[in-house]
Amino acid sequence: DFLNTRTFGALDGFRALSVVAVIWGHTYHLPTGWKATERGFLGVDLFFVISGFLIVTLILRERDRTGAISLTKFYMRRFLRIFPIYYGVLLGLTLLFLTVGRQANMRDAFFSDLPWALSYTAHWMPTVPLLGITWSLPADEQFYVFWPPVERFLRSSVVPILLVLLVLSQLIHFRLVEGVMAPLGFSPDEPFMLRQTSFTPRMLGVLLAHMLHEPKSFAYLRKVLYWRYTSLAALGVIVGICSLPIDDVTGWPRLSLHIAMAIMIGSAV
Repeated sequence: DFLNTRTFGALDGFRALSVVAVIWGHTYHLPTGWKATERGFLGVDLFFVISGFLIVTLILRERDRTGAISLTKFYMRRFLRIFPIYYGVLLGLTLLFLTVGRQANMRDAFFSDLPWALSYTAHWMPTVPLLGITWSLPADEQFYVFWPPVERFLRSSVVPILLVLLVLSQLIHFRLVEGVMAPLGFSPDEPFMLRQTSFTPRMLGVLLAHMLHEPKSFAYLRKVLYWRYTSLAALGVIVGICSLPIDDVTGWPRLSLHIAMAIMIGSAV
């Protein structure tokens, strides 16, 4: 039944929640005193879990169906999905600052940062707020560029590579490699991509896709994920961690959030 399910309606709902959370995170907050209302940025983490799971699930099913993975078709689908609107927005902003916005305060900063945005590398550099919000798009695209070839050409090594990336991500996330990063010129908050959510939630989504695709691991996970209240329990953990009265969820709180998100997605599908 799982392998024959072509559309996971729950994922549309979770994507909607993640988008609403991010929009909420970029708006003015009433002083509710509830920390969870201040952490809309974690919607990106949930979106990355969904992205890793869904993209790899589609890739694995294509390989089962056709015996191969067409990278050309995959890249065309991914690029056409986001490139036209993304570069359309950049073109519109460029025209704005060249015409009526010539005296705007952020005009020079925009054009200074524009090459990073055009090359899908804005997430590696600190940029003006107008372009800074695009950081998750290049993080997505670079995942699309890097991971499908791993699935196609390194099929027997996928799990070891996943584990290495997860370990590396935790070393960076828990700031255990500052002795290496600092001499390279990176502050504790740079580069942005490595310090943010890109790797762990996405790799957990990829791992979930593989485990649910294989009969043996599916049967194992089903014992836990198919319980009626697993999704609600995972959601409770997420809300509980988001409500912790701490200023920074970096470290175990955020890693626990990522794991709970993956469990919630797995149970829902």
